[in-house]
Amino acid sequence: MSHIDYSDNPNLFQLITNQGGKRASSNELRRFVWTHVVWSLILDTNRNYFTTKEYHNKRNKVCKDYNISPSKVGGGIMSLLNKGILYRDKDVYSVHPKLLLYVRRKINLEYGTVFKEINSNK
Repeated sequence: MSHIDYSDNPNLFQLITNQGGKRASSNELRRFVWTHVVWSLILDTNRNYFTTKEYHNKRNKVCKDYNISPSKVGGGIMSLLNKGILYRDKDVYSVHPKLLLYVRRKINLEYGTVFKEINSNK
């Protein structure tokens, strides 16, 4: 499934996550959180990490823009942590080391590529 642009219709996220099975909506939630919160924040800060405060500020803005509850986005970030895409140490989140090249080059990194990169045997 390719990346879905929610900017034209912020309520589209609600429609998509309410359709399909639990696995499909969980995957779409991870994609959404990765694209609109995590990777956007990484590119904005120009670092491979961000603080909890920075995350909360970005999360709140995205939740307001897309009419999503913060707890739903929180579930997405927890899922990214569980998948090993993000790491957390106290008040700092950082991306998987295999993604550092993308951070340095400021490449727009889609969730599908992220998953392939961190699971590759390079």
